[in-house]
Amino acid sequence: VVIPLVHESVVMGVLVSWRYDRPWQGVERHQLEGIAQTLALACVLDQRGQWIQARLQEHRRDQSHQSERFHELLHQVRNPLTALRTFGKLLTKRLTPEDRNHALATGIVRESDRMESLLTYFDSTLRQGDTQLAAGKVPLSLPAAPDTPDTETTQLSGAEVGFGGPLTCEIGSLSDWLPEMLASAPTLASENHIQFHTQVPPHLPAVLADPIALREVVVSLLENAFKYAPAQAQVWVQAGITPTGSVLGSAAYQGLLVGDTGPGIPKADQPYIFQRRYRGIQAQGPIAGTGLGLAIVQDLVQRMQGHVEVYSPLRTWPGATNPDVPAEACDRGTIFAVWLPLARAVNH
Repeated sequence: VVIPLVHESVVMGVLVSWRYDRPWQGVERHQLEGIAQTLALACVLDQRGQWIQARLQEHRRDQSHQSERFHELLHQVRNPLTALRTFGKLLTKRLTPEDRNHALATGIVRESDRMESLLTYFDSTLRQGDTQLAAGKVPLSLPAAPDTPDTETTQLSGAEVGFGGPLTCEIGSLSDWLPEMLASAPTLASENHIQFHTQVPPHLPAVLADPIALREVVVSLLENAFKYAPAQAQVWVQAGITPTGSVLGSAAYQGLLVGDTGPGIPKADQPYIFQRRYRGIQAQGPIAGTGLGLAIVQDLVQRMQGHVEVYSPLRTWPGATNPDVPAEACDRGTIFAVWLPLARAVNH
């Protein structure tokens, strides 16, 4: 009896069975056909297993080479960064506090420290990946089944890690945190010919936040405002806002606003601006970007048990607008509202 081993119209081989003492019965032939189907499926699984092993080995080699390149790049980046920090510290010693360039030198040191912390997190992430690679824990995506969309899913395991390292929320006041976070903003605004304002009242109620993550949030929102707002536009930061009129509908949060009188964000783009790699109408413009900034902002704010909202144009903001903003500018512009949990509400 000769039965082909067929799987999805592909012949994998043949099953040949024989005996000399008696002829094959119908039931026996039916059983042989079932065995042939099982063998065909086994052949398919064996081929796919070999393909997966080959892909896995190739993936491990590529990941190992990529890790080596990253470690080399990280080493090379740290050298000029150390030099920049040294130059900045020397300038702060040589320039008097009254010198207008003293703030620039201080900014160089501050941003160098920020860069060093990010590179340290980058290094620890690489080493963690190397450990997983050595242990054989390499994720591998299987080919999609027919008529199945090819989707990419990222799952996080273990302790939650935010951009720049693990989040460590602590009790503090925006009155104390923001001045240092905004120290470089006036210089950047002046360079872009933008009017920059701050409204940070003293002795604000304490909130619960990670100062490092909050700094990344504020810096990212300000960098976006400076990038897209035209010359002579206004950019401002307000702190101590209550969520009256917000979708939160609760007084257990304190708001931090970053606003601008730039062109604004089209209504069609607003539901998607916090998605990774989404740039909307900006993708058609001359300003380069990755579409990651706002996604990182939302991720960090949510990990601090907070919320972030967007209002564009300015007239859609339910609260009081910055009094320095002219009325005609309210038909454009954008406000990002970052809501952080009040410390007393969390403790309660």
